[in-house]
Amino acid sequence: MIFKERFGLALFCILVSLGSFQNLSAQFSGYENSISSAYLGGLGSNGSVSVNELGSFYGNTAGLASKNRNLLDAGAYAGYASGDVSSLYLAGGVYFGLGEKWGLGFRAKPVFQRSFPANERFSNHAFQGIFSYHLTDSLSLGINFGPSVSVRPGGYSSYSWNLSFGIQWELGKWKVGGILESPGAYRYEKYLGSMYLKERLPERLFAGVSYEVMPEFTILLEGSRIFWENAYFDLNENNEKPPYPVKTMFGGNLSFAIGKKDELQLLLGIGREHRAEAFSRLKPMDTVSTGVSGPFFPSLAGEGFYYSVFLMRSGLGVRESEGAETRSGFQFQSRY
Repeated sequence: MIFKERFGLALFCILVSLGSFQNLSAQFSGYENSISSAYLGGLGSNGSVSVNELGSFYGNTAGLASKNRNLLDAGAYAGYASGDVSSLYLAGGVYFGLGEKWGLGFRAKPVFQRSFPANERFSNHAFQGIFSYHLTDSLSLGINFGPSVSVRPGGYSSYSWNLSFGIQWELGKWKVGGILESPGAYRYEKYLGSMYLKERLPERLFAGVSYEVMPEFTILLEGSRIFWENAYFDLNENNEKPPYPVKTMFGGNLSFAIGKKDELQLLLGIGREHRAEAFSRLKPMDTVSTGVSGPFFPSLAGEGFYYSVFLMRSGLGVRESEGAETRSGFQFQSRY
């Protein structure tokens, strides 16, 4: 009788523990990298190498240091899947070139997102000050720092801090660059209406190289590493870390910019990203993207106005009910 009582109690504890983990896993909704600008969306790029101010403003700000230009930028994009449209992801900011070697600015940009299903939507935005400096003829640095906030069902999180560093070498027709970003940790008082949630978002490392084959044709190859092992999801003091294998934390893309930089360009990209699916796995999502950028009203003010539009399909061969979606957006930039 005593044995049966002890065995029953042990079995009950195991079932309760498993139930708690399954409940936590069910509450966790994963996310993936956001598209920070329409120009980068057309390339399917993470922005690690600056090939155009339309991209480097939201990507590697080291590429802005030697331009001695003032920029005013704004853009937005959204996703579509299974007859539903996501929230609008907004970006914008201003940059002042204060000489031949440095500049200051401010930008707001999306960092991570989850658009579908609607009851699991998530977004993280950073609001950063920009400092860029041209160290030598070939080496530039960019430092970006400021508050950030996340949104999940139930409302906004507490604010945190987003810090990122960018570096870029220019060696003739070659450019090599990288970005390291720490997006911070967040707290929700009423996640899903009544629960207390703390979570830490993973650091991101982007690196890439570009080669200008000719003024009308540039090739870009990039890779990424998301440090999911540093992330956690703490729901009602029950802390869990996503147990993703390290080999699944890498992504990359191959991109092409066809046309001169400040003239009409056709943008193309193919790549692979990973979408966090609860605590089970990182699902590989192949992407294909295209876009167009160029000037309009070139003599209206300063150096004129520039635009970019893009269309991307994420999840080739994957059903929309399983995470595939179509993304589209636009971007406008004034240079003066």
